[in-house]
Amino acid sequence: MRTPEQLKADRKADAAWEKSLYRKYDLAAVRAFLVATIANQKKKDDVDLTVSRIGDQWRVSRHQRMLFSGDWSFVPDEKGDGFQLRYDYGKEYEIVFVCVRKKKDSFRLVEVRSEQAKLELSGYKQPNQALLPTTLSVTPRACARVAPDSVAADL
Repeated sequence: MRTPEQLKADRKADAAWEKSLYRKYDLAAVRAFLVATIANQKKKDDVDLTVSRIGDQWRVSRHQRMLFSGDWSFVPDEKGDGFQLRYDYGKEYEIVFVCVRKKKDSFRLVEVRSEQAKLELSGYKQPNQALLPTTLSVTPRACARVAPDSVAADL
């Protein structure tokens, strides 16, 4: 559990991140760049990009440090002028436009690729599956009583 001081520091860092984002990027120009890029790159690996939804503006997710517009997400590079525009077209796959910022309102497409989506859940750990008990040992230790065999129950 986070303390009130930690939460305050988190909110301050998130606000600073958002302010920096608006200084570096003209988000209306990013949206226009996305629309133009889709018009030029209509398909990737048999995925029709023209059917993807693009919102009127970007919604900021400070916690995730990214923006959303329709089916697309904007992921700025924390260090440098790079960013990615990502389209999730299935439960496990996404199309990624790797881009670079030339000026606040000018961008260049570097690469288009398809990737397997990454599961990013905060604090998520794979469940621990307990080992099932085994049956009686072949050679019990000296002077030890032998326990009867038991059936292992799956939990």
